[in-house]
Amino acid sequence: MMHVRVLERGGPSGSCAGGVTARGRARVDHVIGCVALATAVAMAQPAVDGAWDDRAVQRLPLVVVRASPAEILARPFLQDIDSERMLVAKKNTVTEIDALPEIPADQYRRAFALTPGLLVSEINVARGMNINYRGIGDPHESQDMLTLKDGIPLSLDIVGDPMVYVNVPIESVDRIEFFRGGAALLYGPQPSGALNYVTRQPDTDTPFRFRSRQTAGSYGLYATHDEVTGTVDGVGYLAEFYHRQANGFRRNEDYVVWGGSTKMAFQLDQQTRLWLEFDAHESDNGEPGRLSYEDYIINRDHTSLRFDRVRVSRYTGAAVFEREFQPGSSLTAKAWGGQAIRFSRRQSGTGNNIDERKFNFGGADARLRHDWDIGDEPQTLTAGFTAYLSESPQTRERGAFPWRDEGLPVWDFNRWTKYGAVFAENRFRWGPLSLVPSVRVEVISQEVEENFNTTVPESGGRELADIDELTAVPLVGFGVSLDLGAGNELYANVSQGYKPPTYSTLSPTQANTIPSDGLEEASAWYYEAGLRGAPSAWLAYDASLFLVDYDDQFSQVIRADLPGAPSQWVNGGRGIYKGLECALQMDVWALGGAARGLDPGRAVHGLALFGNASLLNAEFISGILETNEPAFAPDYVVKLGVIYRFRECIRASLTGQFIEDHFWNDNNIAGTVGVTSIPGYSVWDLAVEWSVWQDVVQLIGGLNNLFDEDYYSRVRSDGIEPAVGRNWYAGISVQF
Repeated sequence: MMHVRVLERGGPSGSCAGGVTARGRARVDHVIGCVALATAVAMAQPAVDGAWDDRAVQRLPLVVVRASPAEILARPFLQDIDSERMLVAKKNTVTEIDALPEIPADQYRRAFALTPGLLVSEINVARGMNINYRGIGDPHESQDMLTLKDGIPLSLDIVGDPMVYVNVPIESVDRIEFFRGGAALLYGPQPSGALNYVTRQPDTDTPFRFRSRQTAGSYGLYATHDEVTGTVDGVGYLAEFYHRQANGFRRNEDYVVWGGSTKMAFQLDQQTRLWLEFDAHESDNGEPGRLSYEDYIINRDHTSLRFDRVRVSRYTGAAVFEREFQPGSSLTAKAWGGQAIRFSRRQSGTGNNIDERKFNFGGADARLRHDWDIGDEPQTLTAGFTAYLSESPQTRERGAFPWRDEGLPVWDFNRWTKYGAVFAENRFRWGPLSLVPSVRVEVISQEVEENFNTTVPESGGRELADIDELTAVPLVGFGVSLDLGAGNELYANVSQGYKPPTYSTLSPTQANTIPSDGLEEASAWYYEAGLRGAPSAWLAYDASLFLVDYDDQFSQVIRADLPGAPSQWVNGGRGIYKGLECALQMDVWALGGAARGLDPGRAVHGLALFGNASLLNAEFISGILETNEPAFAPDYVVKLGVIYRFRECIRASLTGQFIEDHFWNDNNIAGTVGVTSIPGYSVWDLAVEWSVWQDVVQLIGGLNNLFDEDYYSRVRSDGIEPAVGRNWYAGISVQF
């Protein structure tokens, strides 16, 4: 069967310069040819009992065509079964990056505008992301969210050190997928869900295409992203290079990023494809120091640390094998490996601490899909396994001068992670009703060996850490979906998730801190029920009620019962997170045209409105934090926006987010920072894209924090990180 998805088509004039572009004509010609071929194949198939046997019809590849400017926003959630991923009844959000005007220099606040509830704890350098969701876990380096690029983990170590220090350039991204509760059943640990950046694939409609984007902006911002892509003799290729740098609005807030990636796609036969990929990324980032509340009020531009730096490098190679055995039966297998290094130099007293963490890692993931029947009803089974290995030595030196990268050894650790999982889900379908039981079993081995530690006294102190833990975690889930027709669906899901101990909770790296004693993985149950749909080309919505029961959360306590009152990580308490989440997007121009009986494809203008909200009530109900509110759990996160398009010439967007005030630590106290909570704030961003000459030359520009909101969204135990005020960017994009 031939499936054609229409995304964008020129109006009467096609573009600013008039007429349909050559690239657009080629795509249309390609679609016409494919439709004709699909029709011929279908007519050649035999009928069975007077009806067409769908299984006997050859399924040709999905052809994506750019269609009407009236269709600005694509459907905000994925289909029920996406390749070998079972998404029936699972809450998910997908953002097609092309739906928004060009997003340069990693402006993730705009990229996440269509994702309800996702909270960004903002920093002004390029050393990773800080995200959490529904108040679950510390957003620091997104350590409670599983972050992936094309289904491959981005974190330093998916179990022992789940920090994210690499920003995927938005210029490389095709779409952003976000999976809630059942994410653990799809990908593995971390309780906040799974965020997957799906990057662009090689162009198949031309042997060669080149694109270059140059952007400049406030505080010395300069960014370039250059790409070549195409397909020659059935082999697709894509190579990109990116570089970004800026000075920041505070001294020692500068950063520089270099990176690139290559992809090769080999069509081995009609049913088999092989991908080879290589990614490289390096960044050097300043850290100007955090501020107390008093210092923030006096001078939010103040720099307290002039020499602190964080440097990150990551090199990864991957191979992806795809095979369709027959319609409805397919396999995707991935293997990857590489090395990441995180280096930091941080002032301490008159000297500095010099830390280095290395990660040598490798993994494999295989997923199988098989469609089968019960009577005349189609059923679908997905199953697979994941394996992962990581070796991670960690060292610290103590330097006499805060600007130097060398010193005397302080401590040395060896750390290892071995991780494996098997999983299976089946969709049992009876007419409009689908039932999906799921099971996943994860096995984790973690080892920590402390070679030496000069901060530990030889007598009277703790013993050096020697930890070897093996854990098996069974996870189950169950989903229900009811197709109401006309593109509407009722869904409900209950599933398990968990957070395993990390290296930092298992083994101490500071004086007067002792190893954890029998620390268990934190466990979570997710309950969600909702209604979603895309009943027309101009309307899509998703609304759900949710409850998360998160037990045995990790907390650091003072052991007053032991000599010296050392600190220790323990399973501290149980929290309940409940609320309402909803999203709505409307293509207003398409609605108006449909009401007047007009062909949306002939619309010169396009106007879309969208809004989403996450309303949350979160509280610890037992343990040492009982009656407290979890950190970074605002009562509401609201995002609004409007997108306007004139033919294929101009696109503009105005997006805003409104965040309620919330605590920055689980203790709900001010500490040495001098403030107990992060005040509520609202931020608006304006972006414009102008196609000067068909799709060859584009000008882009915008204002971030349009109304110059004075706010901060990131606080840690050593202070506040001010967010940047109003800033601008402008650039040019050329492709041929």
